[in-house]
Amino acid sequence: MNHVDRLGRTPLLWACSRGYSDFVRELLDREDIDVNKANRYGTTPLMWAAHLNHQVVLQLLLARRDLDVNAVNKFGNSAFTYAADRDDEGTLRALLARIDADPDARGSGGSGLTALMCAAARGRINAVRALLASSSVDPNLADSRGYTALMHAAEQNQEAVVQAGKSREI
Repeated sequence: MNHVDRLGRTPLLWACSRGYSDFVRELLDREDIDVNKANRYGTTPLMWAAHLNHQVVLQLLLARRDLDVNAVNKFGNSAFTYAADRDDEGTLRALLARIDADPDARGSGGSGLTALMCAAARGRINAVRALLASSSVDPNLADSRGYTALMHAAEQNQEAVVQAGKSREI
């Protein structure tokens, strides 16, 4: 059930990336399925669901206790950063609702951007608001260059991010 192709894709990863919710449901009912099995780049089924806005698939995955909601791929991306990049407040709130959620999780690859930094740099206001509403987000973390979310917003002239962040210091 966890067989991989030459790029490390499993049947579950394929189904999640395509939004095939019925097929995902069937696969998740199997005891031998690895819900966190990533492709060779470290991208997980949850990341694909978040990145491509497959909401039913996302909810099916989030219902699994063995899901690693904080996984980070080789490029430094997580389900949180993919949702933030799309300015997807609903997906971010669903991810943040998990008790084990760490939206500031960063891997060793990439530039060390958190979901908030990603959203701030790109002017994704809904994502900034959703992330700042969570006490598990630290707006003062810095990336590998020493930039905080506010510095990313300033670098990209994202004035609206500063306004959105007034409710909680960004």
